[in-house]
Amino acid sequence: MVKNVYLTFDDGPTGYTEEILGILDSHGVKATFFIWGNLVEKKYEGTLKALVAKGHFPALHSMTHDLDLLYKQEGSAETFLAEMLKLQSLLLDLTGVESKLCRAPYGSSGNFTKAHIDKLLGAGLKCWDWNVSPDDWLEGTTKASLLTRLKAATEKEKSADLVVLLHEMPATVEALPEIIGYYKGLGYRFKVYSPSGHFPVNFQGEARL
Repeated sequence: MVKNVYLTFDDGPTGYTEEILGILDSHGVKATFFIWGNLVEKKYEGTLKALVAKGHFPALHSMTHDLDLLYKQEGSAETFLAEMLKLQSLLLDLTGVESKLCRAPYGSSGNFTKAHIDKLLGAGLKCWDWNVSPDDWLEGTTKASLLTRLKAATEKEKSADLVVLLHEMPATVEALPEIIGYYKGLGYRFKVYSPSGHFPVNFQGEARL
């Protein structure tokens, strides 16, 4: 059985993105980056263009990353979609890529309503959560603790296609060469998201996303 792993990075571009890109390039690995739109608007347009030029895929992670705006206020489903579409337009203008893949900030579990799903489907957007996470966002995370959690989560996951949730953080950057080596050692192929090869990975169990 062919085993694939998709490394995905949330909450960039940041000051760590260029280093992440360098590590990925040195290992011949392409990845999928879920972009935080307000960061691009502020100062990282050049980084985003370089990311796409190197063959990585830019996906949608909202403009604000705001829990209340996106899920808890009246009209949050409309706000969620509006932010994703605004970011889609921004990425298209900057990179020429019309991305239709999003990831819900904080994940869809416990956050999505039926209205969120309906809005995404109506706009032709797809939505990935993940099936492996080393919880690298936890306070106090070190390279060692990250790798321990990553390996434990990988061993539990039975899917042939791993979608690994990572963030642009110091411990993640430090661990990245070993993360790549770990999956290579297990015989995984590294894949970058492709619209033509989309498959559902979401906590809603929604095949249409």
